[in-house]
Amino acid sequence: MDTIKEGIKWAAGLTHVPLKKEWTNLLDADFTHWDKFIGVPHTSVSLPDDVPKSDDVRKGTPLGLNNDPLGVFTMIKEGGADVLKINGQIYGGLTSKQEYENYHLKLEFRWGEKKWEPRLERQRDNGLLYHCTGPHGGFWNVWMSSLELQIQERDMGDLFLLAGPSAWVRTTSEADSKFPTFRPDGDRTKAGRDGGKGRIIRSSNEEMAHGEWNTIELYTFGDRAVHLVNGKVVNAIDDAYLLVNGKEVPLVRGKIQLQSEAADAFFRRVRIKSIDKIPAEILKQAGF
Repeated sequence: MDTIKEGIKWAAGLTHVPLKKEWTNLLDADFTHWDKFIGVPHTSVSLPDDVPKSDDVRKGTPLGLNNDPLGVFTMIKEGGADVLKINGQIYGGLTSKQEYENYHLKLEFRWGEKKWEPRLERQRDNGLLYHCTGPHGGFWNVWMSSLELQIQERDMGDLFLLAGPSAWVRTTSEADSKFPTFRPDGDRTKAGRDGGKGRIIRSSNEEMAHGEWNTIELYTFGDRAVHLVNGKVVNAIDDAYLLVNGKEVPLVRGKIQLQSEAADAFFRRVRIKSIDKIPAEILKQAGF
């Protein structure tokens, strides 16, 4: 599968519905705004013998689109509000039906208790994927080509670049890390393909204590994006692009995916609205 060629469909004017300037709530009991894509079950998962499984969930046959037999993604009520429960048993992506660009996305997230193979002995992991393009399964046979605002224990706000995108980030090298760290006054560093870094560490750990709600925010405008965790800017990119036939095509929009990655997790108050620009104070904190 050529993820880059498949992913370029958005650049040819793939239709999308303009956002409103007021908040739009993206969660409801019927998953009106979302599709579910479920990846390859681990061999430890309890499913019928005729369902393909794998010790390496990056390989094999995904369960596919809107085929969620174990209820990886379900909606529950807490305090009268819709809450997305992700049980984490199988890798998956709750994928927006619509593409978005030039927006402010705000949501609340907290960890549950359970963990599953293949991350049973590792830190809890999840993520907010944005500017998702191309086919499902472009990365690790489950997620789309995208930029990632990492939601992982002690790593909330890290930047990952999955299956194609590149961007530029201001960073500095830390003596105890093999990856550079975001610093608003740092050196301009390439991330992604073509020799770039695959991960940029967030500037500070702003995560709340386990089980408490965290507020995650994402601003995107044009080919620029800023990650916030609990009100603090922790990462920022600009000049995001895909390399297509040797040409850098600006990456300015795409779908959104909320990950299932072997950890029990909850999302609530997932809201999005259109913006004409990223607020000046946010840009200042990001070093732009």
